[in-house]
Amino acid sequence: MRNRAFHKASSFHWSTITGVTVIYLLCLSFVADVRGQVAETDAPIPTVAKVFYFSFDAYPLIAIEKRNIEESSEFKIQILTRRYFDGPSGHPFLYKMKKMLTATPGSQPLDDDAIRLKLVFPTETFFADANGRVIRTETGELFELLPLDMTEIDHDIEYLSGIVDMRAIKSAERLGANK
Repeated sequence: MRNRAFHKASSFHWSTITGVTVIYLLCLSFVADVRGQVAETDAPIPTVAKVFYFSFDAYPLIAIEKRNIEESSEFKIQILTRRYFDGPSGHPFLYKMKKMLTATPGSQPLDDDAIRLKLVFPTETFFADANGRVIRTETGELFELLPLDMTEIDHDIEYLSGIVDMRAIKSAERLGANK
């Protein structure tokens, strides 16, 4: 009888050890899977655009030109994303900005002493002046912003003020993209 009780206790002991071991191994596989997912989301995030902006209706103390818009701008925005900027499936702000900047063909040259916006993509750069005239520097194409577009750009850029994606900054610091 005593032997039977020992056998029951012994089998209970072994089944408990086996159960704990299985649970432990499942936890380890789950942690390994989660670590793989974290590694994917912490993958390098490239810089796809930079926006330098001084309000269209503001009157600066010094002339803002192509050469000094980066230093003189009120808003400096760097967009880091894994989504490419071009097309409706890309970054919504960048898609909207490019669409507005290129919507209306223009004929008037840019006022080089009144630059208000510089939008830099990996393959092209746009400048806009206080009058809403736009140039794509790589091709020399001219466009015009409507007054409503200028107001909307002003609103959209001011809306982004103060928003920080800490994960993107962490990735950018690792890559040295903020330098």
